[in-house]
Amino acid sequence: MINLSFPFTEEKIRALKVGDEVLISGVVFTGGSASLEGLPEVAERVFDMPIRRGVPTGIGGLVDVVASPSYATGVGLVLYGLRSRSNRLSPRDMVGTPLGRVAARVREWLHAWA
Repeated sequence: MINLSFPFTEEKIRALKVGDEVLISGVVFTGGSASLEGLPEVAERVFDMPIRRGVPTGIGGLVDVVASPSYATGVGLVLYGLRSRSNRLSPRDMVGTPLGRVAARVREWLHAWA
């Protein structure tokens, strides 16, 4: 049995092999369905391990608006993107790519909305 604890390093993950039994500390539910009444209790019986609802952390501003499991994944992705900015492409690198077109549409939408 391998005790895989946080933080998961690339080295720890690469050392795992198919069929390895891994002991984890629990399950975190995010998204809108994580707010369903009774979900943690039922999930604890199903998974036989601790369950919790994930909520965004490490943010400021409209905390009361986004402090819900519904926003945990989105906020986490934004924070991840901010922390890994050094590896990002410049806007010029994305021109003409599908991602560049999506970014341009989002930028236009935000400018129209503001």
